[in-house]
Amino acid sequence: MSIEESTPYNVQNIICLTKNFVRGGLNVIISYPVSSESHRLIERELSDLKQSMYAFTLAPRLEVALRNRGGRQLADWEVKKIKQDYAEGFHQPDYGTVIDNSDQTPEETSELILKKIKL
Repeated sequence: MSIEESTPYNVQNIICLTKNFVRGGLNVIISYPVSSESHRLIERELSDLKQSMYAFTLAPRLEVALRNRGGRQLADWEVKKIKQDYAEGFHQPDYGTVIDNSDQTPEETSELILKKIKL
């Protein structure tokens, strides 16, 4: 099954798992590239939870996104997928907060997010 074919199932899984975890008293982080359409669906389906929802997109410059991860080299399919996602605009959605974390440490990025949600 292609990613295009599996996306509706993935989004429904996000919704179901998020509801289960939130009802169990847990905070949830969805680490998945979400289209504007899917984001609206997720917001609508989770609105009954009466919880704050924040959307953050980490959007380093493309050349940074294409760098190897420490000692792990990106596979060809990963490079292709990153380029495709950037071409399709997933790094600049029309919702939430977009963070260019190209020149930030993970700690700096997480501190910025925590300030935005006021934790």
